[in-house]
Amino acid sequence: YLDILKSQYTIIDDLAFECLKKEINEIFRLSYSFFYQNIEVFSKFEPGKLLITGLGNTIHRIFSSAWRYAGGEVIGISHGNTYSNHYSDKIFIELSAVDVFVSSSRGHKEIIRQAVKDFYPELKNCKIIYGENNTYKSLYGRLQNVPPVNKIKKIMVVGAVLLKSYNPSDTEHHTFSLLYNDIQMVKTLKKAGYYTIYKPRPDTMHETYDIFEKYADDVLKEKLEDVYKNADCLVFSSPYSTAFGFSLLTNRPIVLLNVKGYLWYSRAFELIKKRCRIVEAYPADGRIVFDEKDVLNAIENSLENINYDILYEFAF
Repeated sequence: YLDILKSQYTIIDDLAFECLKKEINEIFRLSYSFFYQNIEVFSKFEPGKLLITGLGNTIHRIFSSAWRYAGGEVIGISHGNTYSNHYSDKIFIELSAVDVFVSSSRGHKEIIRQAVKDFYPELKNCKIIYGENNTYKSLYGRLQNVPPVNKIKKIMVVGAVLLKSYNPSDTEHHTFSLLYNDIQMVKTLKKAGYYTIYKPRPDTMHETYDIFEKYADDVLKEKLEDVYKNADCLVFSSPYSTAFGFSLLTNRPIVLLNVKGYLWYSRAFELIKKRCRIVEAYPADGRIVFDEKDVLNAIENSLENINYDILYEFAF
């Protein structure tokens, strides 16, 4: 694997490659050690059913793999309100470590099965189901009782997921480009006269809070579910967050930046465009680029674009 890596990325010199090799070997060593330690523990009893979520987390997947290796059954549970955007060429990461994957709805199951068919048709070991007790219907009912917006004055920019990794084939999707993009979005809205609110992600708030105090009128530490009502419109640079799926259930207008390269299940995206105003963006020179006029036009027209068909087809 490392020899193939070196041949494909000749820009990596010998010294850098040796450092990379040492680091990768250490990661494999620690992963195997964690895997083996768990097997030793599990061998002392008969593992039954394991319920686990957050399968994007490497530690969770290693733990699940050890449980299965020891003879137990692993049931993975969907994480992140991804009922509209779980169409991914990385779906294998979540499904490969479980025997059964519980999606959040019939529509969500449809998206996952299509992703498997399109990207990993050889994946046969995981059964995909959905729970009969849908939690989104009751949540939607409660959220719709919130007084609606009549005029947009305050806008909340919901912080992007700041990646912990860097992919050479996708150079614009890394922590600094996403951070820069959020800053540019806040500056664009503030320049246009809107009151700007920045809602950082909880897991990176300690890294971003002080940065956005310099740009936004307000930076909120509370959970999005508790403070989204402070804004008249929500702006997302990415649909890949728990917050986006929650926000679709609210009566707040939404503007979504759709960066070239985002993968969508075609039917779901048709309906997303009826719920959110879409602003097309593209990667260039290590940044994510959008047209400020497109953003402002989307904000102005977002109140006319609140349709809930996406929920009835994919969430409920």
